[in-house]
Amino acid sequence: MKIFFKKKVFQLRPFRKTVKYFSIKNRLKRPLKVTIEITNACNSDCIMCPRQSMTRPVKNMDFELYKKIIDDCGKAGVKIIQPFNFGEPLMHNRLGEFIRYAKEHTKSRIQISTNAALLNSEKAMELLNSGLDRINIDIDGFTKDTFEKVRKNLDFDRVVENTEKFIELKKKLNKHIFTTVSIINMDETSGEIAEFKRYWKPRVDRVLDVKYNTWTGSVENRNNFINNSKRFNCPCKMLWDQMVILQDGKVALCCLDYDGKVIVGDMKNESILNIWNGKILNNLRQKQIKLKFDEISTCRACNQYIYMEGTQWQYMWGGF
Repeated sequence: MKIFFKKKVFQLRPFRKTVKYFSIKNRLKRPLKVTIEITNACNSDCIMCPRQSMTRPVKNMDFELYKKIIDDCGKAGVKIIQPFNFGEPLMHNRLGEFIRYAKEHTKSRIQISTNAALLNSEKAMELLNSGLDRINIDIDGFTKDTFEKVRKNLDFDRVVENTEKFIELKKKLNKHIFTTVSIINMDETSGEIAEFKRYWKPRVDRVLDVKYNTWTGSVENRNNFINNSKRFNCPCKMLWDQMVILQDGKVALCCLDYDGKVIVGDMKNESILNIWNGKILNNLRQKQIKLKFDEISTCRACNQYIYMEGTQWQYMWGGF
């Protein structure tokens, strides 16, 4: 197909790429998404999670620091805010207040991911009335046996019940919160994914089949696909579209840098735009562009590249 414009002929594909290039170039001035770790506490001990390796203290983010970050997100024009990171957001007793502040002071989409173990009726009402736009519920397994092997310390029946009651309450109150459930594709769950999808698809807006990752080599590989894959020669998308702020205000390289090994800034005394366009992060981007992954400790053993097709960047959670 060809597009005729001012007597010049443009091939459709190059034209689309040009439009996409300028769109991305403009977007790079600020992060598309900011992840804010309001707590790094968790009520589970999942087999695919490196919590046992985390050396950071377990704390909640100070509300004044959170407000500074949110106000900065509003000024920067951030599109998506995630008030969760390496922890269970429902363990923060002011989660609803935190979400409400973000909704009232920005034009951003607000979304969280939870294991739903604490999503009782009271918490459900709190979230439904907070201004939350999207919620993902992690249910890694279709049977009680599989789920409780994967997500230790959690009760499968309670998680499913909480999820279904949340969905019912959302419909009853006519709340338009986009709801997804997810299952990580790993050796323990792979045989249940089809049945998982059949059950949940009629009940939620989307079912996510999440790609397994080893958290930069910190946990055991539980997906044979990874063993047979090669690194694609392209930079990682994460350094160009998202910022991850830990509970103490330090800005980590990406969401997989759970222990804050590569810090690119500090929101206590810097702004989002200064950090985003700063020397530290730009130097790391240059290393990615030059494919010098081994020079960045967090990137050295990362398997996220496996899910990149050629030069096309993808999220693990593309639909969330």
